[in-house]
Amino acid sequence: AGLVTHIRRTYYSDDGRPVETADIVVPAAHCEIVYEIPISR
Repeated sequence: AGLVTHIRRTYYSDDGRPVETADIVVPAAHCEIVYEIPISR
């Protein structure tokens, strides 16, 4: 077994209800992960 990166993300509706959850497991040695998250102000 090797190192992995585990990403758990949840998308929410405009009224705050969770509408989708995803668990992503990526072998750490095989890729580079770039994650962009927009921030509203």
